[in-house]
Amino acid sequence: GQVLLHRLPAERLVGSMSRDGDRFDVIYLDPPYHEQVNGEPMVRWILESTAVALLLHHGGALVVQHDTRAALPPVAGDLVVSGEKRYGDTSITMYAHPPGN
Repeated sequence: GQVLLHRLPAERLVGSMSRDGDRFDVIYLDPPYHEQVNGEPMVRWILESTAVALLLHHGGALVVQHDTRAALPPVAGDLVVSGEKRYGDTSITMYAHPPGN
C-alpha cells in the first residue's frame, strides 16, 4: 500500500485532487475544530463539497475527526455515516458509499 500525507488547505486539496481523478481507499480528515467557513464549522463545509465523495473508492472509508459539539450530517454527497465513536470532546465519524452504490 501507499500513504500520501498532504498539509494544504482542504478547499485547495480536495478540488485539485478530484479534478486530477485521484481516488483513495481511506481518507482521514482532521480540520481545525474552531475554523469556520461562511459561519459553519469547516468540517461541515468540507463534507458538503461533493468532491470529497468523488475521491473515495467504493468500499473505502472517509474518517472525520471533529469536535463532538459539531453535529455532522448523516449524508455527505453520496456517502452515508457508517459509524461514530466519541472520546470526550472529540468524535470520529466514518462515512462510506451505501451498499449497492
